[in-house]
Amino acid sequence: MIYYMEDQENIKNNIVAVSDRIFKLGGVRSATMSDIAKELGMSKKTLYQYFSNKEEIVEEVVRRSLDRDKELFDRIWEESENPVEKIVRSFQKLTEMIKEVNPVFYSDLKKLYHNVDKEMICCHKYEFVMERIIKMLEDGKEQGYFRQDVSPEIVGRLHIEISELIFSRGAGLVEFDITELLYQYRELFLFGILSQKGREYYKELTN
Repeated sequence: MIYYMEDQENIKNNIVAVSDRIFKLGGVRSATMSDIAKELGMSKKTLYQYFSNKEEIVEEVVRRSLDRDKELFDRIWEESENPVEKIVRSFQKLTEMIKEVNPVFYSDLKKLYHNVDKEMICCHKYEFVMERIIKMLEDGKEQGYFRQDVSPEIVGRLHIEISELIFSRGAGLVEFDITELLYQYRELFLFGILSQKGREYYKELTN
């Protein structure tokens, strides 16, 4: 029975991994249960034994993606020496990750899967991400890397909204390379908050 349960869990993990790749390459709307089953080399009947519909798969893909992101960025922040390095390393990792995702994936979630977007992604942004950004900005002000007039709450909210705009390539951003978009935004973000001490450290870090 234990081996059977392990096999079942392995199959489910494989379904989620393959679905994750399909969704992020071509978006969620265009992907069907038949597409997923074909990519997995199984019948649709077998696929439905694990997930009742595509929405269940979408929810599991997003849940696991967010969990991986939390673990990854927590590790980056733990390994960074100060708030400036946290920002730089986070943007570097974010650029690597986002290059592999079709922007249609984000827009499909927002348009077609409101519960996933509202209950999972929004909670992630305004609890996990927002909490850490505010703490990082407060620490940076205390350590002298950021300007004293920076409002952590306002800057944190702006960062979340602008990041979402970049990920979904809204406001005509689709014509720009994502690497360049994130680089330009990183520079804009940092030079808007860095103190003289922070600028000097940033120059040392990136040269």
